[in-house]
Amino acid sequence: MNALKNLELPVSKVIPTLLTQDTTPGLFIPYGADPIIVIKWDQAVHLIHLTGEHSYQYGDLGIGHRVRGVLISDVEFIVDAQSAYNHNQSAARAGALIVAEGKIFLNSIRAGDPFRNEPHAAPLWGEFQCASGQEAAAFSRWALAFRERDELRIFKWFEANEPR
Repeated sequence: MNALKNLELPVSKVIPTLLTQDTTPGLFIPYGADPIIVIKWDQAVHLIHLTGEHSYQYGDLGIGHRVRGVLISDVEFIVDAQSAYNHNQSAARAGALIVAEGKIFLNSIRAGDPFRNEPHAAPLWGEFQCASGQEAAAFSRWALAFRERDELRIFKWFEANEPR
């Protein structure tokens, strides 16, 4: 998977940010580095890598780590509906986007933890339609996007890793 290049955004979409435990969830682009997803989970800020050797790995924001960059908080998730599969009956795939119980999750692996090397659902943000509490659809192909006026602009498409 290639790093994002030439990410052209209106200046109104970017917020210069120093990551803290109070940072709003969204797409974060550290200065000079590849974009990551920032989430709040269990009263802590976690960072999920999207590209490179650590793709779909997450870790919490350590105390004393000063990470600066720009935050895009109004990001939308787009899915390739033809890449859908039954999350409850399939092997976990790192990088799969999951819609379950009216929420979305990204299957991710905890970085540096040899005891939790299997992907598990890291909660993202947003509320979505839910027809049945037991159903969980996963998508192996998805994108990050934002709206500019009435136009949907896609940052990049992502693909889940093959099951382990």
